[in-house]
Amino acid sequence: MAPRTRLLAAMHTVGRIFPRGNRAPALQPVDAEKLLRQLGSDTLPAGFAPRLLERVESGFYISQPVELART
Repeated sequence: MAPRTRLLAAMHTVGRIFPRGNRAPALQPVDAEKLLRQLGSDTLPAGFAPRLLERVESGFYISQPVELART
């Protein structure tokens, strides 16, 4: 998942104001804690719970792995 950051949110806003046809598919930044709350127990296999793993940051690239772990 792509974690929501201020810089990424600002870039999305500018991209909406000045759209171009030659861009890659849209990426939707996600608030990690909100995602975990939305993944309720009714949507997950029995005995599993979501958890965030260590965020990966390298220059502009930011990624937040999410794991379904046995409880």
